[in-house]
Amino acid sequence: MSLRLVTGRRSAVAMATAAAMTAGCVAYASIPDSTTGVISSCYNTTTGAMRVIDDPSHGYTPTCPSTEKPLVWNQIGRTGPTGMRGPQGSAGPNNLHWIKTDAAGNTIGKSDSGPTLYNRAAYTYFTIPNVDPSKCAITVQATNVLFSDGPITTSYQLYGAWVYARAQQMHPNGSVDWYPKAGLDVILGC
Repeated sequence: MSLRLVTGRRSAVAMATAAAMTAGCVAYASIPDSTTGVISSCYNTTTGAMRVIDDPSHGYTPTCPSTEKPLVWNQIGRTGPTGMRGPQGSAGPNNLHWIKTDAAGNTIGKSDSGPTLYNRAAYTYFTIPNVDPSKCAITVQATNVLFSDGPITTSYQLYGAWVYARAQQMHPNGSVDWYPKAGLDVILGC
């Protein structure tokens, strides 16, 4: 078996084409810089010619011959001015549901006629028919606080369609009163 080296004009053109395609793929893969997104170039001050370069400094300090000056720019420009405000959207649902209790745990007000409530001092456990509390913004506030000698915090927990809202009080001596004498205002904005 003999190997024959192909020579001539066709092979030279084929090799030049392959080399150009390879160089183009390498340049395409690294310009703009994959780390910073910066495009680096060298500008010839005599002829005005500019050539894009693959800069190993990622656009921070491009190296050009002494007859050229470095130029860098970002692929993404500055943020433009804010556009005009769009038209006002339609009003969303304004369904407020609320429960109010006093410091003894009695219900003193409610927005809906059919809630099921279980109250004591500083907590209420309730459900409101046809209201999914998981789709509501819930606010719990302590009201009518008796013997306030420390900060009172509130919290709530969802159990399916039920809401458990409570208050607790931290006393200066470090003890916690899990059921302080406080009423609650619970609001569900759905």
